[in-house]
Amino acid sequence: MISRYARWILLAASLCLPVFASEPSMHSYTRLDDGALTISLFGGGATVAIGDVASAPEDCSTAEAYCIRSEGFILAIPYGKRATVPGGLALVELSRFRSEFLGVNAEVRVVELQAESARFRYWYSDRYGLLAFTIAMEGKEVTYLLRGTSGFLIPRAAGEKTNP
Repeated sequence: MISRYARWILLAASLCLPVFASEPSMHSYTRLDDGALTISLFGGGATVAIGDVASAPEDCSTAEAYCIRSEGFILAIPYGKRATVPGGLALVELSRFRSEFLGVNAEVRVVELQAESARFRYWYSDRYGLLAFTIAMEGKEVTYLLRGTSGFLIPRAAGEKTNP
């Protein structure tokens, strides 16, 4: 049995591994308290995998926000500071700060979405993509952290310049 400290060491080591050129369209996020569970986005968000179960998410994007939704997971990032996505779900940018995050100096947006039974909080960089997210439900909060050097980048709003 692996000790709790050994798991943290293995998780830290896995975060240092480079993203391989054969996987440019896959972005994985590891659960911080249990490195065995991952949530992955494939093919520009065309597939979401929670652990070993993959599905095609519903596109719930609007002119105000990028949004995909699958069973147990929603990724929604507003193009501005606030937005509403189908189902009356409100997105709010809580803060914006510049910091070194996962080894890069980036401007990070913290965005929150309150769904029916869960609250999602995203740490997103327009340059480096989705860096981390937290899912809070039933009194528990779980954080997932990027397993590579570049996170999932949302498509830009129509007429907006591309990511640097």
